[in-house]
Amino acid sequence: MIQYKNLFYSFHCSEIPGFDKIGEAAKALSEIPSNFDRIELQKKTGSDRYKDLRASLDALPDRKEAMEFEAKGHFNKVLSSVKPESESANHKPEEKWSFRPGHIAFNPEFGRLDKLKSLLNEYFDHNCLQAGDFLYPPDGFRLWHTNKFDLESWFIFFVDVDKPKCSFFKFIDPETGELVTHWDEPGTVNIFKINSNNSDLLWHCIGTNDCYRWSQGFSIPGHWKEKLL
Repeated sequence: MIQYKNLFYSFHCSEIPGFDKIGEAAKALSEIPSNFDRIELQKKTGSDRYKDLRASLDALPDRKEAMEFEAKGHFNKVLSSVKPESESANHKPEEKWSFRPGHIAFNPEFGRLDKLKSLLNEYFDHNCLQAGDFLYPPDGFRLWHTNKFDLESWFIFFVDVDKPKCSFFKFIDPETGELVTHWDEPGTVNIFKINSNNSDLLWHCIGTNDCYRWSQGFSIPGHWKEKLL
């Protein structure tokens, strides 16, 4: 186990008692859709801009600009719920997955995570809400963000990569401003807390080098440490 203060915990699935079936269910989700084209992903953003966005992870974020971008994405989600024809970051009903800047997101309506969610619910005796199902191709990314507008909770992310130490999860210590980089391994379980209070925001980003990275996220109960630690 790797622990950074009370901010971030990382395990391998094999380290967690009773996680065998959960780890197997997560591993089974590590697939590349047959109709996915990583070049098309870059074209969606524009090749030059794509490279600039990926390179931006090498520096600390411009928090004002990043927060404006995050707020706009949240507004689009809310708008689409009341005005379906609006431009939205959500999926179209028929799409099994859709493009995001630097990665793709699988459509939860197709039930890809149903088995994993059921096993987690049973393990924690809690309704673990789905928080995302993503694939990052080589040179993929998720820009600096905080999830400020999402559910305030502890979250678990199952992370799989086809090459060890070839993708990363970066975050900034809210107290000290220290930049921490955690390199991914196959079969990793990352746990961290999302806050909405501006003084406690966990700024974080994700980047891949020459590898594919899968991640599936869920909210978990605040007493999760009683089960895992």
